[in-house]
Amino acid sequence: MARVVVGFASAASEELAEAAACVARALEGELYGVFVEELSVLRLAELPFTALIEHSGRARALDVEHLEALLRVAAARARSELDRAARRQRVPVSFRVTRGRLLGELTAAAGATDLILIDGCHPAPRATGSGPVTVVGRDPAGLQPLLDLSAAVSGAESVIAIVSDECRTSATAWAAKGGHRLLLRRLEPGPAEALARVIERGAPRMVLLNAAEWTESDLSTLWRGLRAPVVLRRTG
Repeated sequence: MARVVVGFASAASEELAEAAACVARALEGELYGVFVEELSVLRLAELPFTALIEHSGRARALDVEHLEALLRVAAARARSELDRAARRQRVPVSFRVTRGRLLGELTAAAGATDLILIDGCHPAPRATGSGPVTVVGRDPAGLQPLLDLSAAVSGAESVIAIVSDECRTSATAWAAKGGHRLLLRRLEPGPAEALARVIERGAPRMVLLNAAEWTESDLSTLWRGLRAPVVLRRTG
């Protein structure tokens, strides 16, 4: 059974949980939620000058004990959101809490061929559940599984494919064979920050990538520059 490893850090996300459940349903798979207590945040709370700004605007000292209590509440909310999404999509679900770096912990939790799904970090708000599914591909050999997954998730809606010149023929043939609505965009060379801006202009509701085609640094940059959930496909 296919498995979707979905990562949460510091806050529950209804959009992330729903996106992960939709992917698991499309794959006839299961959800495995991981809430990661980020070490960098915990270390920050050890500093004597760290303060928490509450919704009221009042600042209060933040210590490790208080932060750990906040993280327990956030983990419980993330578990609840994922459970609700799993029930709606009728997929199996499990959940655990760990401590470390988000991408590193998710990679450790995932098997060789599991999908990893994380939420974008861009602070600007996004419309819930709206927008196209976007595929980003560099290697023709790994493109079709991404396109197949995008079609399974998006249904009859158009898919945006931002691909290298080497992938264009494969993408066009895939669309013609399956009758899919595909909007092709050229993957320009350049830094990951620029790619994130290009992806964002399409206002996607989900972004699909092959993890092996990107460095961990580029993946981290993309994740921080996007608002939509990011699906990382792993290949043995």
